[in-house]
Amino acid sequence: MSFKLPQSAFGGVLVLAMALVGGAASAQPAPPRPPGQHPPQTHPPPAGVAAVTLPPPGEGARPGTVTVLKGGQATGLGMVLAADGRVLASRTSLGGNRKNLALRFQDGSQVAAEIGHEDPASDLVLLVPVKAGWTRGLTPGSAQPADGAALDSFELKGNRPEPRVVRTKGAAGPGGVLVDVAGPQVLGSPAVDASGQAVGVIVQACDPGEGKACKPRTRLATVPVLRAFLRGIPASAAIPTAYLGVRAERAVGSFARGVRVLEVAPGSPAALAKLQSGPEGDLLLAVAGEPVTSSEELTRVLRKHGVGEKVSLTLFTKAGYRQADVQLTRPPGAAAAAGKAVPPGSGPPPPLPATPRPPGPPARSPSDGAPKDFGGPR
Repeated sequence: MSFKLPQSAFGGVLVLAMALVGGAASAQPAPPRPPGQHPPQTHPPPAGVAAVTLPPPGEGARPGTVTVLKGGQATGLGMVLAADGRVLASRTSLGGNRKNLALRFQDGSQVAAEIGHEDPASDLVLLVPVKAGWTRGLTPGSAQPADGAALDSFELKGNRPEPRVVRTKGAAGPGGVLVDVAGPQVLGSPAVDASGQAVGVIVQACDPGEGKACKPRTRLATVPVLRAFLRGIPASAAIPTAYLGVRAERAVGSFARGVRVLEVAPGSPAALAKLQSGPEGDLLLAVAGEPVTSSEELTRVLRKHGVGEKVSLTLFTKAGYRQADVQLTRPPGAAAAAGKAVPPGSGPPPPLPATPRPPGPPARSPSDGAPKDFGGPR
């Protein structure tokens, strides 16, 4: 299964289509483990996907588990939505100050993140990376966990997640199901069943209808709870694609090969860097040192860089080679949709004729922006 987002060439939202990935199943006998620890499990994979093995204690967590950082310090865990890149986490784990948020993935890479959607009642929050990257995540299970079910989960030890087992207490209800763990070190952790699919995220919340006087308890927000939350996500809560503001096509000059800048959007990063456009416009050879020889390659390279990131452009102009440093921005339309100020100097440009735009979401759709696997019935 995969999650798909809308796509456009230069100013839209990135589409990623990577399936759940994990290590190959081990044929070696399980090593001795401390009492109470759950043994490593090999899960049967979906068709065409490699087998997934839960790492033993001390060897990290699943690729779909991330550490949520605030001001550089670990504050909770999160679950990557497979092939989507956005992260579900516990709202409580973020505390009152929501600034300087970041996500640390299982390869050690780190990226800043913003809050895309939150719900105090379910204690869920959607964290949106400022640029696309890690999409190896988890897909939803189809069955509700039974009373006393043992599930693979994770907890923070220091600044990294480690495997642990949680057990459900009682039957699942409208607010999820209680679990036998507590404490900030488990909040936001996914819980995974024996098939390798996510059955929920650990949160601290009350059951619906308990009223404001209730004391939140640690529970598993099950897949129906996650679906209800994700169906309310606004379309603006998408991973932004960095914006340069050019229309270009493949070209071969006298001394170099790249993409010819045919049009530059007024007020865009490209305009601020004084790129020249037209039939004899600048030849863009590389972005951040990576060669580009087609408009598709230019789009792919730009997607590797985040909004606000400074990159160097290598150009061949009428006067010869030159370097131009630009600071990439949000696409102006996306910035307005998100309710955020458009960065100075990148005011709304007129639409570029050859820049495809994604179709608008259906009016009053309850699932705008929701990842398809967790979206449930539309």
